[in-house]
Amino acid sequence: MNYAMESNPVPKLITEGFVTYSFDDYSQSIDNFSSLKFSMYQFMASYDRLPPDAYMNDGGNYRFRRFARFMLDTKNNELTQLDSGVFYQSKMVNQLNGGIVRSFSEMETEHSGNLFLKNMIQFHANELPKNKNGKWIIYVHQIRIVACSKSKGIPTPEGIHQDGHNYVAQIFLSRKNVSGGKSMLFDSNKLPLFETTLIDTLDTILIDDKVLYHYVTPIMPDAPDQVSYRDMLLIDFNLTGENL
Repeated sequence: MNYAMESNPVPKLITEGFVTYSFDDYSQSIDNFSSLKFSMYQFMASYDRLPPDAYMNDGGNYRFRRFARFMLDTKNNELTQLDSGVFYQSKMVNQLNGGIVRSFSEMETEHSGNLFLKNMIQFHANELPKNKNGKWIIYVHQIRIVACSKSKGIPTPEGIHQDGHNYVAQIFLSRKNVSGGKSMLFDSNKLPLFETTLIDTLDTILIDDKVLYHYVTPIMPDAPDQVSYRDMLLIDFNLTGENL
C-alpha cells in the first residue's frame, strides 16, 4: 500500500486534536484508490447484516454492530488480524455501557480482509505521530444506528465522552432518510470546539482521543414510514505499551 500524500497533517492533529478528511482526500492520497471502490461497496453492503448490539444498558434496540481486532506494524506495513477477543471500557470512560466485558459479534470473515478496510487502517496509521515500537493494536467497529417514527436513534448514548483509546478515526459511510446526526467535538474542558454533519461517503474525523471529547446528536427519520439509518466505520488506535 503506497500513499502519494506529501504533506502530513500531524502538526494539526497535535495542535488542534483532530483532522478532517473527505472522499477527495483519500482518492488523491491513496494510489489506485479507484480500484478500491468495489471493495468499499462490498464492505458497505455488509452493514445490512449487522446483528443487534446486545450490550445496551439503556434498553435501546437502535444499535447494530460487528467488531474486529488487528495488529499493525508500521515499520514493515504488516497488518495482522487478531482474535476478536473482548472489548472493555471503564465506567469512567463509558458511564452507560462501561465497566463490563463485552463480546461483540465478529466481523464477517470475507470483510475482515477487505482491501478497502485495510487501506483505511493503513492510511490513518500513517497520519498519526510515530510511536517508539511502531506497532498499534487496532479495534474496528462496524456500527449502524437506526431510527423510526416512534423511536430516535442515539449514536452516542453515553453523552459527551472519550472512548479510552489514543486515536479514533470516525469514518462516515452512509445515511438514509435521516435528520440529525451532527458530530461535535469538545476540548479538554468539554467546551465546544468544532461541529459538522457527516453526509458524504468517507467524510471523516480523526481525533486525538486523549485530548478531545466527542458527541453525535440523535437521528430521526425524514419520512416516518421509511427505513432510517446511519452507518459508521470506527477505527481505534491503541499503543502497545510504549509511550509516544
